[in-house]
Amino acid sequence: MEKALVITSFRRNFHNYRDGVGEELRGILRGKIEIGAEREDMAGITLEELQRYACVICYCPDSWELTGKDPFAAALASYLFAGGRFLLLHIMSFGGFAEGAQLFGGAFRMHPPYQKYRFVPAGTGDKVLEGVKEFSLYEEAHLLHTDRLLPKEMLLFAVCERPMPHSRGVLPHGDIYAQNSGIRVPLAWKYRLCRGKVVYSCPGHNAESFREPSYRRFLQNAVDWLLEQEN
Repeated sequence: MEKALVITSFRRNFHNYRDGVGEELRGILRGKIEIGAEREDMAGITLEELQRYACVICYCPDSWELTGKDPFAAALASYLFAGGRFLLLHIMSFGGFAEGAQLFGGAFRMHPPYQKYRFVPAGTGDKVLEGVKEFSLYEEAHLLHTDRLLPKEMLLFAVCERPMPHSRGVLPHGDIYAQNSGIRVPLAWKYRLCRGKVVYSCPGHNAESFREPSYRRFLQNAVDWLLEQEN
């Protein structure tokens, strides 16, 4: 069976992968791909190591200091351009610098409060959405600029009927959700980058998010699309 590399964080009180997330993720991936290694030392990962894996999965690594000049960013770009597969879960720090935003399709805008959202499939007909029904989760629905970046196929949108005030007061998010207007915010997508494939999905604040049946089905479908062999 093909193997995946998970890049994550083991830091306590910061989306700790070992607080049940890793166990849930292994269950979701069972029979599709095996997790071959779990690492948090992103700076030490080379292109040669990435090329040993059929897919790279990022779950909340401590990457806010990452820039386009870092060796890992260059290695990841080379991996993707040559046909690598990349699954990003509940991570927005890659969108903090221009090169990273291009790699995963979103530029960081803001971090709304943790609250309840409805996640709505973008439509029908896409293999990634087969069997995926609307679901609700308490989440951090990261808001990203997406319109100025590479073309993407949107997969999930979030709706929040009662947006909470942003505690930091830096950028109200009520304008985005338009005070109960039902505006749908894109929070999962897929796209191709040269010969590579990328799927980004925002839900994943804690292990509970990965226990939602419809979200598990969505992630399983996403992995199928990533690993699908093409001529």
